[in-house]
Amino acid sequence: MFKIITKGKAMLGSYDPEDQDTSEAIYTIYKADYDFMIFICWNGFHIPVDGSSLSQIYNDVVDMLEFIKIGEHDFWISFLDSCFTAVWHFSIKNEEIEIKAEWTDIAPYHYENRRVENLREVSDVVIINKNNFINEWDNILRMIKNDLLSVGYNSRLEGFDYLNDLD
Repeated sequence: MFKIITKGKAMLGSYDPEDQDTSEAIYTIYKADYDFMIFICWNGFHIPVDGSSLSQIYNDVVDMLEFIKIGEHDFWISFLDSCFTAVWHFSIKNEEIEIKAEWTDIAPYHYENRRVENLREVSDVVIINKNNFINEWDNILRMIKNDLLSVGYNSRLEGFDYLNDLD
């Protein structure tokens, strides 16, 4: 089972004209807002990701989605951030994605039983429909796009192309 959910409402930061790329802008608008959390649900285990940490994995998420959309069958993505550190190995057959994770660490924030040891107790493999997986990430990215636009950012940010293509 794989799903992405949010908890709370983001208290958005202000536009920073010095931000050049999408990751910087995401960090600016979500930094240190622990009332707003994103949870990656991996086989029933909820991995907490705060908004500023999402800025650190944004480019990896976009790369992952683009690999899937162009039809790559076998690839891997590394997530190296304080929210979680892992390598996900993808194997795609027809409309099904199998993801094998190598978990190194996760940040528990203030949630109990959110340690990498607890995560390793659940299966390290997720199998999901390709379109469902893309939609889970695209829903979060649409929210980010709307939040960025609402505080004054626009498509001139480096790395905004993927967001620009979302409806």
